[in-house]
Amino acid sequence: MNLLVTGFGPFLSVKDNPSSVLARSSGRDNKILEVAYAAVDEFLADPKLLTYDGLFLMGVVRRPFVSLEVQAKNAASNTPDVRGIIRTPNDLDLSLPSVIQGTLWTEEIISSASGDLLPSDDAGSYLCNYIYYQALRRLPSLRIGFLHVAPFDEVSERRQFVIVRTLLSRLSLHKEPAMSL
Repeated sequence: MNLLVTGFGPFLSVKDNPSSVLARSSGRDNKILEVAYAAVDEFLADPKLLTYDGLFLMGVVRRPFVSLEVQAKNAASNTPDVRGIIRTPNDLDLSLPSVIQGTLWTEEIISSASGDLLPSDDAGSYLCNYIYYQALRRLPSLRIGFLHVAPFDEVSERRQFVIVRTLLSRLSLHKEPAMSL
């Protein structure tokens, strides 16, 4: 499966984003995105994305494990992006679904997750959730999943490198569409 792997750059107190480190070391085509709504919108509008089978999106959240995000929410946060832009709940289009299920993680991957890799149904309400929701909404022909990585002081860089590479390897073996939960 031909996947594009993404990570995010620095934001708030995160000066060296683990998602960008892991995306660059994934062994796949990768793109590091600015933590800005406009940058995400521009990225998702790129017709070159349609040359891929899917998007393996990553961002960081402070948890003591890596999270396979199984869904994205039509949600917004009051936290400004790196350009100072805020997307509030008032910016949401309430005609859109409140939740969209991810399409990249297979049922086998989700059900076998354990230890420091666990499924999650809360991708937050900031840029990680935003890119996940918008990618699923705008690019329905692609398989899309989001992985929340942990800070390296929570789960080591080496362990997360192994998790990312193992997931990519397992996904390469699956040609059929992922099952929705």
